[in-house]
Amino acid sequence: SVAVLDLANTDANLKGFVGGFTDDTYGYLVPYDYDNGAHSGKVARFDLASFSSVSVLDVASADTDLKGFQYGFTDGTYGYLVPHYNGAAYHGKVVRITTCSQACTPPTTAGYDFASAGGVMAMNDFQPRGVTCANG
Repeated sequence: SVAVLDLANTDANLKGFVGGFTDDTYGYLVPYDYDNGAHSGKVARFDLASFSSVSVLDVASADTDLKGFQYGFTDGTYGYLVPHYNGAAYHGKVVRITTCSQACTPPTTAGYDFASAGGVMAMNDFQPRGVTCANG
């Protein structure tokens, strides 16, 4: 059978993704271009077991350059968004979000231009505050 989850029912701009990754509980979709050149920073997360419960994290709310990523990956605790073109320029700002399945304390928000400083943009994530991940 085929099941369909329409992310646009949660947010009309949840479309135009390039790549995704999983933490074994949730699927994460990497934002790119949602409307012919209108780039997005909205990461969509959905529950894999129920194929529902869509959440949105707009990383561009922390820095307007954080749009237009291509692909992403995870190390088991964090997910990383690979920088590409944000609609105005190519950028080198990597974004890191907490992706552990347990409730986690979000990392401290600290932004760096990866191309010049070798850093990673750490974002508050989808998880509730005040609880630490079992895996660190």
